[in-house]
Amino acid sequence: MKLLNDKNVWIIDTGASLSSTGNAEGMQNLMSAGNSQTTMGNGGKLAAKAIGDIPVSIYDKHGVIQTDSCLRQVQLLPGSPFNLLSGTWLLKNGYELIGNKQAMVFTKGNFKLVCDIKIHTDKGLLYAVYLKRREINADEEAGAVGVGNVKSYTITEVHKMLGHCDEEASRAVAKQIGWHVTRGVMMPCESCARGKAKQKIVAMKESETQKATKPNERIYADMSSVKEIDGCKATYQNM
Repeated sequence: MKLLNDKNVWIIDTGASLSSTGNAEGMQNLMSAGNSQTTMGNGGKLAAKAIGDIPVSIYDKHGVIQTDSCLRQVQLLPGSPFNLLSGTWLLKNGYELIGNKQAMVFTKGNFKLVCDIKIHTDKGLLYAVYLKRREINADEEAGAVGVGNVKSYTITEVHKMLGHCDEEASRAVAKQIGWHVTRGVMMPCESCARGKAKQKIVAMKESETQKATKPNERIYADMSSVKEIDGCKATYQNM
């Protein structure tokens, strides 16, 4: 029972659709769980308070750290006495499972999660893994390293890194290159607002729709002007 009550010991549960915990320590990117409820082994139901991510460090059963990672979409269930790691969620997200009486092992590419902590009960055996909750500082990309080394960013971060394209395009590109986008809406972008505020409206006269016949005869470029510098010929000059 001492192991089961440890906040860093996660029991493998192949009957749970999502991982869950009753301890909110270290949880980030919290979102509303809506009306989500989890049915417990005794038939009772617990309402999820929130869903979020938990940055963790993975240790083997001998207490040696293996790597840093992050648990995704973990339900916060106040009153739940144990940490449950959903085996079905891992399988659904591309992991493969092998196991024997010594351990259950989830693999995805070069990533391996070895669940070899054996907890004996009166009538059976539980497999668990030690995932120590950790804090990340402001300089570290929030949740950038995930289970299976999946990149994860907010949609606002994706928007900025991909050249300030719109939200729909940002999500599509992130999905294509394998980034995990956390839940939430895109926040107003100050850089985009500044850029739009500086654009000039170019007046178009009917007589000006004819094709130019001389260099620099007509220029339609936002935030640009034609200036002569040190006696040189006219050239583009950004404002």
